Amino acid sequence: MLTHTNAARAAAGLAPLGRSGTLVSYACTWASQLAATGNFVHSSFPGGFSSWGENIAWGYGSASAVVEGWMGSAGHRANILNGGYTLHGACSAAGGDGRLYWVQQFGS
Repeated sequence: MLTHTNAARAAAGLAPLGRSGTLVSYACTWASQLAATGNFVHSSFPGGFSSWGENIAWGYGSASAVVEGWMGSAGHRANILNGGYTLHGACSAAGGDGRLYWVQQFGS
């Protein structure tokens, strides 16, 4: 997902995001929670970052498709193209019905 996100940022003239193991861990924990419960809600600010944002989605079959979907949504696009973010972490998890839940987190 980071590759697709950074491609969108490059097209907008923005610097690439770096991978954050901490944000990956948070994203995987939250994606697993969404998949386990079927609830579709944002997580809470995890702390440790001066700024933080999150995109969530479900039902997309690939990282490229979910990033494309987010780029078509003003709020999600704003997170992806926020020049203040420098770090990225993302994960997906499958629910019992096979539906994929996607979590993308940003920080600086």
